[in-house]
Amino acid sequence: SKPLLNGNFPKYGQIDTPEMFKLVNSYSHLAKAVGIAREQLQQNGSTCSNSQIDGLARSLIVNKDRKLVETIAKDVKSALQPFSAEELASKLMRKRLNDYKTSMQERDIQDNNSLGTTAWILQQERRNTEVSQNYMKFEEHYAEKSLDKLL
Repeated sequence: SKPLLNGNFPKYGQIDTPEMFKLVNSYSHLAKAVGIAREQLQQNGSTCSNSQIDGLARSLIVNKDRKLVETIAKDVKSALQPFSAEELASKLMRKRLNDYKTSMQERDIQDNNSLGTTAWILQQERRNTEVSQNYMKFEEHYAEKSLDKLL
């Protein structure tokens, strides 16, 4: 098992940082898993001890339980509503470019097209950066929505 968020947590007093938003979002997912676990244990007529709830919640997360994934997907969908089509395209492009970069780094051999591909990636990143500079960040918006539900 590896540490949550690879051990990158916000420092004491830091707010509105990417690490803080990721931590809030992770906690939101954990809270949803605990809620579903408690509900399932109550439906089965089991006693709801903290260790049972924690164990079932962990199992739901590790096994990517369908109900948990659907609940999170519904929240993500509502968090994506305020983004325009151009913003979503920019976010998708950033994801695809990062996938291309990862793919290039993981290759064992250099092929004939790698220089051209690298140049294309750099050009697309530059173009995407110009488009996406003023867009609202998803992690921040999702954390805001999650906090509203948690509180």
